[in-house]
Amino acid sequence: MKISIYRLFKGAAFFLSTVPWCAISLAQISRPGDQIPDALKEISPVSEVCRRDAPKQGEKPVPSSGTYEVDLQCSITADALASMKIAGDSLVVDRRDASDFRSFHIEGAMSLGITDLVAKPYWRSKKVVLIGNGRAEAELYRECARLKSVGYRSVHVLRGGMPSWLNKNLPVVGYASEGVDLIEISAAELLIEAQNSYNIVLIDKSAIKERIDIGATYEIPNASVGAVKEFMEKYRKANPRSLTASVVLVSSIANEEIAHLRGLLSPNPLLVYKGSWEGVVSQQNANKAMWAAYARGPKVPGCGL
Repeated sequence: MKISIYRLFKGAAFFLSTVPWCAISLAQISRPGDQIPDALKEISPVSEVCRRDAPKQGEKPVPSSGTYEVDLQCSITADALASMKIAGDSLVVDRRDASDFRSFHIEGAMSLGITDLVAKPYWRSKKVVLIGNGRAEAELYRECARLKSVGYRSVHVLRGGMPSWLNKNLPVVGYASEGVDLIEISAAELLIEAQNSYNIVLIDKSAIKERIDIGATYEIPNASVGAVKEFMEKYRKANPRSLTASVVLVSSIANEEIAHLRGLLSPNPLLVYKGSWEGVVSQQNANKAMWAAYARGPKVPGCGL
């Protein structure tokens, strides 16, 4: 009986000794939601989620290529690039998609992003040549201006991209499709090219069934070689100092005439939209719907998302 009472007393003493610790633990777990620990009171609440590459507090954001003006002084011809390659002091940077690069590219070219070039100061003494697919080249001319701003001494853009190189029958590594196929663009690409004020967009008047505003365009009576030649002569006479990025032709012109026109317009590269005008109108309406949806969408957070 004594042993039982002793064990009972010992167990009761142990239980009572643990009560304060349990009470403390329960008090911590069941803290009301409106009470903030003292250690957290000075920390501001997070109002939005930012990317990992967002600039830190106090740092200036790294400007993108879109913040620079188009610098057409960067442009060089395919013949000029061929001469630079022979001299052996150039860094040819292929800015096309990786799949296009794997299909074919200029020997010695490297598939790099613009951030790769910005981050490597030891390349800034080289003659850098940016190469695209001949479409939306305004971005390459902005990238050229950006590289100059970070210390690159000699930066160039191959005018007309890989189609221009192939049109001169210059060699590539891999298999390339026909040059005419590479300069045909879609309705969506036409609308992008029309927004570039440095392009000359020529529209065959007979192909237009519904006039829409797609940017700065010129109407010609037909898309014959003679009509294009006459327009370009008048344009160059009226604008002797203006620089042109590309000539964009909207017409279902035959491939034989396209080849003739490319020689006539050189060194200006040629892009051709051979689809229907209804396709352009449909794409424009789709773009407007997309822009309207974007305008109604969520606001962009201040951190840049």
